[in-house]
Formats: sequence, C-alpha cells, structure tokens
Amino acid sequence: MKLPLALLALTFAASCATADKPMEPRTRATCNSNPCLVKVTVRDCRDIRVEPERLDIPAGNRNNIVWELHQLPTMGFVFTRNGVEFKHGGGGGFSSPGGHNSIRYVWHNNNSGKGEHRYNVNLTQDMGRTICTLDPTIFNH
Repeated sequence: MKLPLALLALTFAASCATADKPMEPRTRATCNSNPCLVKVTVRDCRDIRVEPERLDIPAGNRNNIVWELHQLPTMGFVFTRNGVEFKHGGGGGFSSPGGHNSIRYVWHNNNSGKGEHRYNVNLTQDMGRTICTLDPTIFNH
C-alpha cells in the first residue's frame, strides 16, 4: 500500500517541477519583411490561435506588425480597443497601435526594445461585453 502512494507523490512532484517552466510556442517564425503578418484564427472565445505564436524580429528590422482575424463570416469577432496589449515590462519600442473594432490590428515596431515582449490578443463578439484573450510573444533581436 505504501509503494503506490509513494509513486503517486513522486509523479505529482515531477509534474509540479515542470509546471514552472514556460511552454515552448507551437509555431515560431522570423519576419524580415514589412509588414509582419500574424494570423489570428478564432472558432469561439475559448479557441483562439495565432500563427506564429512567437514572432522573431531580426536586429534593425523596423516594421509594422499586423494581426489579422480569420473566422467564419457569421461569427463577428473584432479586436477590442486594446486588441493587442503588451504585458508588464513589454512593448518598449512599439508605437501607433490601431485597429479597434476591426479584423486587423497594427503596432509599429521600432525594434529598440530588445528581448521578449509578451502580449495579449483581446477580441470581442458582443460589443465588448465579453472579452476573449490569448497571450503569444514577440522577440526583438
């Protein structure tokens, strides 16, 4: 009886140890062009995906990053006022956001804030009463 309990405790401890590590993005791309495009696919509020999940921007590449919604025509999702919102400590070197109430959202990337910039994609389908959020990454080199 003690052996299965010990095995369960060991399995739980191992899962907790890996839970602190950030997950690797499923998709990753490097953008050398202007604009850089990020495809946002939405099926419902709990099923939002971006392609790529991590966007790498080479040093010196100053560009616009455009997030574009892909959905069934009858769904009606749009970006909120803060449609692409940088998290605490991120977003340095980004300016001129735009795309509220639209299927396209744009930020200009001056590429002056080096490193990882985590952000949220915020969408609504019902005039802002419900906000749907996903959190991918941009990495300036």
